[in-house]
Amino acid sequence: MKLVKFNCLLGKKIKKIKKINDDEIRFYTKNAEYRMYGDQECCENIYIDDICGDFKNIVKQEILLANESFQPCFSNTLGWTFYNLATIKGTVTITWKGKANSPYYSLRAKLFKIS
Repeated sequence: MKLVKFNCLLGKKIKKIKKINDDEIRFYTKNAEYRMYGDQECCENIYIDDICGDFKNIVKQEILLANESFQPCFSNTLGWTFYNLATIKGTVTITWKGKANSPYYSLRAKLFKIS
């Protein structure tokens, strides 16, 4: 697996999206599989807080927007990361929530290219 930036999905067509559980989503393109998950360390918890939009609006369409933004809170021990995907048919925002006992932790989900 190789750690990649979320914007690597820009310009790709996602064939399928599968939510595995509250801390993992898989994106399948023609040539690759991507795993987005909360890489938990000992004192942090990262999970999907909300999905706004319908995956049907982005599947089989060219991704025109793929960005992320982070909103920290409480001395960087709580935060939300918003992962936005948009196509000509609509948008989806995947909100991940991260909590930790120290600002040492990243509080963000990570995206890995599997194949």
